[in-house]
Order: sequence, then structure tokens, then C-alpha cells
Amino acid sequence: MNPLSKSELFAIVKMLAYDNAIIFTKHARERMNERKFNIYEVKDILMNPRQYVEARYDESKGYTYKIKGGKKRFASIVLSINNENTMVIVVTVI
Repeated sequence: MNPLSKSELFAIVKMLAYDNAIIFTKHARERMNERKFNIYEVKDILMNPRQYVEARYDESKGYTYKIKGGKKRFASIVLSINNENTMVIVVTVI
């Protein structure tokens, strides 16, 4: 299985963010709190991606993607997409 292309990833992430189909891992919530990010800022990053930094593959977890974006606060997010492309899972906020 190949990683999503930049255009595929951005289209899916924007659509899911628009639909509020976002899950935050415990780690993501801890990093958000530590780095003073709120849910709306993270959603802004997801809806306004600007850079596709990298894709990493783990046999047990599949692909994770690091993107940068945001209109209000430019930052990086590591995320994954579930197998059905119906949910974006925020792994961490940097």
C-alpha cells in the first residue's frame, strides 16, 4: 500500500475537518494543552494545509502524515486517516 499523495491527503483532511470527523489521541490532547493549542486552531490547520512534510509507515498502525498549515497559527500536525477515509486522527501537534 502506498501513502496518499499530497492532493489526496489534503482533500480528505479538509473534507473530514469540515465535517468535524476528527479524533484526538490522548497524546495529542496532552501536547495541545502543553503547547496552548485549542481545538479550533487544530481544525484551522487541518482545513488550511500548506505543506506535506512526510509520510511514515508502521506495520501495526499504517501511515501517519506530518503536515504544516493554518491561517491563524501556522504549525505542524501528525495525523492518520482511518481505513475507510471517514475519520482523521490527530496524533500530535507540534
